[in-house]
Amino acid sequence: MNAWQKILADVLKAADKALGVTIDPALVTIPPDSRFGDIAIPCFSFVQAQKKAPGVIAQEWAEKLSRVKTPLIKSAAAAGPYVNITLAAEGVADIVLEKNVGRPSFAKASEGRRVMIEYSQPNTHKEFHVGHLRNATLGAALVNLYRKSGYQVKAANYIGDVGAHVAKCLWALTKFHAKEKPPKGAEGAWLGKLYVEGHVKTEADEAAKEESKEILRKLEAGDKKLTALWKKTRAWSLQQFKDIYKDLGVAFDVWYFESAVENSGKKIVKELLKKKIARISEGATIVDLEKDKLGVFLVLRTDGTSLYSTKDLALAQEKFKKYKLDESIYVVDNRQSQYFKQLFRTLELMGFKKKMAHVAYEMVTTSGGAMSSRAGNVIRYEEVRAEVEKRLQKETKTRHPDWSAKKVAGVAHHIMIGALKFMMLQHDPSKVVVFNMDEALAFDGYTGPYIQYSYARIASILRKAPRLSLRAPRSGAKQSNALTEPEAKQLLLMLARFWDTVEEARATYNPAVLCRYLYETAKSFTDFYSKHKVLCDDPHQRAARLALCQATQGTLEAGMNILGIPWLEEM
Repeated sequence: MNAWQKILADVLKAADKALGVTIDPALVTIPPDSRFGDIAIPCFSFVQAQKKAPGVIAQEWAEKLSRVKTPLIKSAAAAGPYVNITLAAEGVADIVLEKNVGRPSFAKASEGRRVMIEYSQPNTHKEFHVGHLRNATLGAALVNLYRKSGYQVKAANYIGDVGAHVAKCLWALTKFHAKEKPPKGAEGAWLGKLYVEGHVKTEADEAAKEESKEILRKLEAGDKKLTALWKKTRAWSLQQFKDIYKDLGVAFDVWYFESAVENSGKKIVKELLKKKIARISEGATIVDLEKDKLGVFLVLRTDGTSLYSTKDLALAQEKFKKYKLDESIYVVDNRQSQYFKQLFRTLELMGFKKKMAHVAYEMVTTSGGAMSSRAGNVIRYEEVRAEVEKRLQKETKTRHPDWSAKKVAGVAHHIMIGALKFMMLQHDPSKVVVFNMDEALAFDGYTGPYIQYSYARIASILRKAPRLSLRAPRSGAKQSNALTEPEAKQLLLMLARFWDTVEEARATYNPAVLCRYLYETAKSFTDFYSKHKVLCDDPHQRAARLALCQATQGTLEAGMNILGIPWLEEM
């Protein structure tokens, strides 16, 4: 039982005894303004049993609860059909600081459940741009949310290393750049430029398009010369991806490649035909999903070449067979929503009954509109990193002229990573992200650096503390008795809700829930810190406030770790 659940359990136990009813914790809400109370009990569901209007029930219950003697209930008041309960700061502090700040209660229920989260999925022979960051950060955060909740998680990447985009890149390379050598260390970026060139020229010239298609057919047929070139250039892209993942602190347990599942996908299509799940239509192989209102699902082209669907069917089969998954999650942008509905329905027809989920997210745009690898108007990750780190190093050096160049560079890098990741995660997945580094780098407001700065501020306080002890002073008085200020109680209540917030973020596939929580927690700490001196003269009060600082720092750290945001002792 976590801290918030313990608080609710103790309050409702006292309420049940005083009122003679059983109140489901799920009914309890939080008032929009803390001036009206800390928790609220709606009385609508008790009308039939009580045979009274909800407002009358609320009035009677508030009067009874106001007379209850319990460490947690300070007062109760009716507000229409609700009973608003104000909690006692001492009781809240006692639970949050000393009893229930450990493992989440929902972990046991999820232990043993196997989940695979497939995310990132960049295409080789293309640029890795800031749009890819949203998928990478969202997927990594979901992996951490599931792991923190007790699930056995396999983080998977699925690389698009075959297909028309590869053929266009290799066509441009062999046609116009066969004798060129790519810049050392920037081979992947060079391929991205060739892809744009290949796409533009093949779209403008029908003969060029046919040449590109012929390269694709030869690759699928195993042409030795083209296959050797494909392997060489593919390795360049993969190295670029791995360097970027290392920079971002993103790791995968399993790497899948489209090239590895292509043939098995075609075999599955043949099986679908035999089982009459699929049929031939105008030369192509389709799965008719009209009765499910999902249209027609194309699984093989008329010329016999494979599609994303061909390979995804094979990959899904491999995932479930090898890892015995209870749930398979795909993090892919919302343009593919219809596709995944078709894919999941086809897999169900094949006999897969386990849970499959598509975590859809909106695109990343700039002030000038949407980005496109084909159009070549993307913002490359490496370019952003170089520009932002240069700016942050200059600002950090100005703030700390005594720091070494190595320390300045390290701090600047961590701030950059925190800013980028928080910018991508702070919005609900259904919302468009407008890429704006000036806003993302601000040290105040709803940003990653603000969360990092709050952590660093607490670290500074703890370094200055003559002695940090979570034990009660020798007088025997509890630390909770020294945390009676409204700002302290609001911060304690925020800390209490950490694990419930983690579960909400996981259950809704939405790390933005945790972003908002960390921001509100940091704000609550600022409110407390600005009004109450932590390193005060009173030793009892100082110890209590230091304990609250440490609990806040630990909570921020846990949340930042889930989001993949580095925490800093100094900024």
